[in-house]
Amino acid sequence: MRTVTVFMEAYNTSQGPWYLLAPFFERGIPTAECLHTITIDVRIGYPMSLSSAIDWTVLNRLNDALDEDKFRALQKVVVILQWREALGWKPDWVERETVARSVRARLYNLDGEGKLEARLQTVE
Repeated sequence: MRTVTVFMEAYNTSQGPWYLLAPFFERGIPTAECLHTITIDVRIGYPMSLSSAIDWTVLNRLNDALDEDKFRALQKVVVILQWREALGWKPDWVERETVARSVRARLYNLDGEGKLEARLQTVE
């Protein structure tokens, strides 16, 4: 397995799956020598504060989980927050930058190694 993509709904909409995210990487993937890319794709279904779309405690725990030796081959982690254009809503630039900075701060091990990409975007 070279790539893992995890699709998540916003935390304030669906909290349960967020609690499983870190344990999935801690224990659900016993070996990851070939894993190069992890994508965490968060879908936002209605206008909201972007900071409430993420469970920040889970990102802290994920930072530690992905710092384990079994993830040495990991080259890139992409965290995407995206909302549909049809919502007719677009968070302002300041909010988007603040959340992107917070993602980088929580996943500081990956960010420090140049392996983290945080995207906030609209999709059709």
